Amino acid sequence: MSKFWTLGPLALALLAGEVRAEPPAFDTARGYGATARGGRGGRVIQVTSLADQGPGTLRACAAASGPRTCVFRVAGTITVGSPIEVRNPYVTIAGQTAPGGGIQLRNRPGSRETAMPLVVRGSHDVIIRHIRSRPDRAARPSAADAITVEDSRRVILDHVSLTWALDENLGLDGENITVQYSIMAEGRDPHSKGSLACSNDVTWCKRITFYKNLFAHNRDRNPNADTQRSAFDIVNNVVYNPFSEFVEIHNSNGHTLANVVGNTFIPGPWTGGSPPPAIVFHNDTPRNTGTRIYQADNLAQGALLSPAAAALAVGAPPAPLSVRPTGRRAAHDEVLATAGALPRDATDRRIVSSVRNRAGRMTASAELLPSSAAFVADDLPYPDRDGDGMDDGWERIRGLSAADGADRNGDRDGDGYTNLEEFLGERADRLGRGACPSPAVCPM
Repeated sequence: MSKFWTLGPLALALLAGEVRAEPPAFDTARGYGATARGGRGGRVIQVTSLADQGPGTLRACAAASGPRTCVFRVAGTITVGSPIEVRNPYVTIAGQTAPGGGIQLRNRPGSRETAMPLVVRGSHDVIIRHIRSRPDRAARPSAADAITVEDSRRVILDHVSLTWALDENLGLDGENITVQYSIMAEGRDPHSKGSLACSNDVTWCKRITFYKNLFAHNRDRNPNADTQRSAFDIVNNVVYNPFSEFVEIHNSNGHTLANVVGNTFIPGPWTGGSPPPAIVFHNDTPRNTGTRIYQADNLAQGALLSPAAAALAVGAPPAPLSVRPTGRRAAHDEVLATAGALPRDATDRRIVSSVRNRAGRMTASAELLPSSAAFVADDLPYPDRDGDGMDDGWERIRGLSAADGADRNGDRDGDGYTNLEEFLGERADRLGRGACPSPAVCPM
């Protein structure tokens, strides 16, 4: 796949009309959202409570102002009575810092007023990693996404697990957004959807990347792509067991320049014996003819393109790809081995197992959410005497001080990442290495 050009962070920034000669959000960040700065150079706010609100909560860190990194000293389920909102920019929610089983968000059981557990609204430069968000199966709001990104730019979601939403598992609009290595599964009827990536009533939506994600057991929108005369990259994803549609391309916002490369589309029990085309086009604005669809190295059991999509197909990417595609087979295996919040919990293991075994169902209506007990730490939080977000032992090995919290924003090796970012990257990498060494040892 070396013929595809991968845009570096500076090139992506120039396309976005910015000059940001900084490294990507983290070393494995890819796509248009890789330009997110997150909490780089700011303060550390420790999440020490699983309560919905008050000092030491995720809500308090999300609502704070200025560059900040939310570091978790607890593991478990945070049950919210209203959405946790990220409005102030420059924040990193570092779920990989949680001990033991990690962090899960859910609605208060039976709540009607709660729309979704986590919302990024009117913000920018946001990094969210290794978080699970699962609206409670007893909740009754009319529109409950697991996560919503609204009217925001430079956002990257990495290794998040989103299931059981009453609307899309992920709803997003804005520009320069990446969703990577994530699971969007088991959207609930009567509106079971994978991801609505822009709709016809958004203000703006440009430059979106979906890279190496798993969509499973959603009726349709796996994902829905609808940009304003701009690129939408759907690269190296695995889509399993939709009812009606895999990838949907729309033109209601203007026209979409879609690159659909290296994906695996797998029908399942809910799909039935005659799978739909892997890529369909919905002509929402007949007067607009600018939509272009490029597809390569995709696998489907039925047709790759619907007749309407085939009429818009082109032989080369209509916009430069924001990521370098991996070969489809290798990408398929990587997604099943590592997508979602790590370490994987029982729900994600079950979902991945259903893909491997060509089993499973669309809805989670009969399933109980994991309790907080399922996420109790099996070890203590790493020692952090000076509260700078970095493990004391990690600091000592690298010549930093476990008694000097200010060294978190230094850059000991001069690579553009702060010492705290180096630690967060290594912490996430360690989770990835332990996610699934081989199918023989994974409890799939």
